[in-house]
Amino acid sequence: APNIDVWIARGQDVVAVESKLLEYLTPKKPEFSDAYKSLAPECDPIWWRVYKQAKEGEEQHLDRAQLVKHYFGLNKFRMKNPEGPPPVLLYIFWEPLDWDNVPECSQHHEKIKAFAASLSNSQIQFRSMSYNDLWEEWSAAPELMEHAQHLKKRYQVRLQT
Repeated sequence: APNIDVWIARGQDVVAVESKLLEYLTPKKPEFSDAYKSLAPECDPIWWRVYKQAKEGEEQHLDRAQLVKHYFGLNKFRMKNPEGPPPVLLYIFWEPLDWDNVPECSQHHEKIKAFAASLSNSQIQFRSMSYNDLWEEWSAAPELMEHAQHLKKRYQVRLQT
């Protein structure tokens, strides 16, 4: 079973974060054990459709299987905590500043966009953002500005000159 990288519970809000550095640069084939078939009755039909598509799908730069497995875990959490709002699955990833000139990064963006569109009406929301976008948001917060600048200086790079 995959592990969530970061779990944020603040008041009534819960965000589960899946973080990627370079893993997505190598395409990955979705793989599921047979045990996941038993989760159908308690599963959101939207996510179940995504599970079936991923299971039969080809390698790609977005690890859909891992994200779907995270959904299954979050759905169990939601069922045990029906009084609270559903958790959000946030996919956050590093990319170079010139990502649009790197075919693998462009393909990753396309797959994220298609994945998110396929889940647009789900009870458990899927959201995504790059670390570059996160650091821009943090740069606008006075208490995080200096930290964001250090992160940008260290990790914002261009691959092509």
